[in-house]
Amino acid sequence: TAPYYKLWTVSPSILMENPLVLYTFDYFTPDSFVFGRSMFRDGGYNREYTCTRLYGGNPWAPMVCPTWNLSSVDDMLMLDYAFHQHNMYTYLAPLLNAQKPIFINQWQVAHKVLANASVGGYDYIRDVMSLAQELGIGWCWWNIAGSKLVGGSTAPIIHYANGTTRVMQGLVDALVPYFDQAGGPQNSDENRGLILGDRYQASAGFGSIEDGCEVDDSAAASHFDSAEQESC
Repeated sequence: TAPYYKLWTVSPSILMENPLVLYTFDYFTPDSFVFGRSMFRDGGYNREYTCTRLYGGNPWAPMVCPTWNLSSVDDMLMLDYAFHQHNMYTYLAPLLNAQKPIFINQWQVAHKVLANASVGGYDYIRDVMSLAQELGIGWCWWNIAGSKLVGGSTAPIIHYANGTTRVMQGLVDALVPYFDQAGGPQNSDENRGLILGDRYQASAGFGSIEDGCEVDDSAAASHFDSAEQESC
C-alpha cells in the first residue's frame, strides 16, 4: 500500500527540473489478478469487477473511481485494455506532458495465471506492453530468474539447485517482442539472449539450454499447486 508504488499517486508536484531523474512506478494492477488470487479464481481478465475491487478498496478506490465518472465505487468496470489505457493516460499525464522519462519499476503475471489460457494472462501482458511501447515507457519484469516453479512464481528462467534450468518458453516469447522500444530487432536471437543470458546460444535457439530443458507454461500447470519441481 506504499503510495510511491501506485500509478495514481503521480501528480505535478513530483516534477523536478533535473533532466536525469527517472520517474518510476510499480504495476501490479489489479494485484488479485496478477498474483493469482481471487480475480484469477473468479474469471480472470476481460471480465467485469467492481471499481473498488479493481483498485484494492480503501484508500485508493475513493480516489481513483471518480475518474471513471462512476456513481459509486461499487459500479462495474471491465478489466481489459481500456482499463490499463485509462490508468496510464490519466495518471501519467503530468509526466508525459512534461516529456519526462518513465519506467515501470516492476510488474508481473504469476505462472499459474499464465498456465490457464481461459484466464487471459497473456492478453494482460500484451495489453500492458503495447501501451508501454506506445508511450515510450521502459519496464522491468519481476523477476527474471528464480529457483522454484510454483504457482506464485513469475520468473521466465528457473535455475534449480541441482544445476538444471527450466525455460518458461511461453512467457519468454510473450516478453521478447517488447524488449526493443525503438522498433529494432524483435523476436530475435539477440533479444532472447537478453533474457536467457550466457546459457543461451543463438545458433541453437532454445535447444542450447545446457543441462536443462524448455517447457511451455501450460505444460507445467499440473505442478503449480504442488511442491517445487527439482528437475525437468
